[in-house]
Amino acid sequence: MRSLGRFKPSPAMVIASVALLVALGGTSWAAVTLAPRSVGNAALKTGAVNSRVIADKQVKSTDLAPGVIRQGPAGAQGPAGATGAAGPAGPSDAYSRFLNGPLAVPSSPTTLTSLTIPAAGQYVAWANAFFVAFGLSAQGTVTCGLFGGSDSDVSQTYVATAAAFTLTTNVVHEFTAAGTFDFKCAYSGTGTTTANDIKVTAIKVNNLTNTG
Repeated sequence: MRSLGRFKPSPAMVIASVALLVALGGTSWAAVTLAPRSVGNAALKTGAVNSRVIADKQVKSTDLAPGVIRQGPAGAQGPAGATGAAGPAGPSDAYSRFLNGPLAVPSSPTTLTSLTIPAAGQYVAWANAFFVAFGLSAQGTVTCGLFGGSDSDVSQTYVATAAAFTLTTNVVHEFTAAGTFDFKCAYSGTGTTTANDIKVTAIKVNNLTNTG
């Protein structure tokens, strides 16, 4: 049997063996031989650097580019701001009832007219009328009151034949539901007397202070 002589690899086999070693251990080779910062963005594939390859808590705020949002922990709540200026008062509702007359004024208090208030609220109301007495030397006193719930205002005027005398009343009241303002009058004297141009008006207001 022929003995094998000393094996001497050819240059081509040496180059091929080196290439194979580089291919099998390329990653380790590159990690050992690449200079720091020698791999730029262009050499990296999209998505090559992600949360799986970056160690936890290794990215600092100084590593982020300008304009990147940095969200820190929520701070303590600040103090309340100053109270704003009060806005203008809203519109008011007004109601009015008018009777020309003449209406005879009885000797006992009688409602001559009523003003209906359709909704709850605070109201300022007033009523006025003028009175004329009839009969020979007729004269006397007219007493009238404007009533809103438990609130009222009463006024008097003197009347005489062929003369007109005016009377005005005013009252404030807070209704808790729909209600009425009632104008009641009575005449005490000689002859007869009538009420003319009776008007009752009420305005709803936002705030009402009634002091006595």
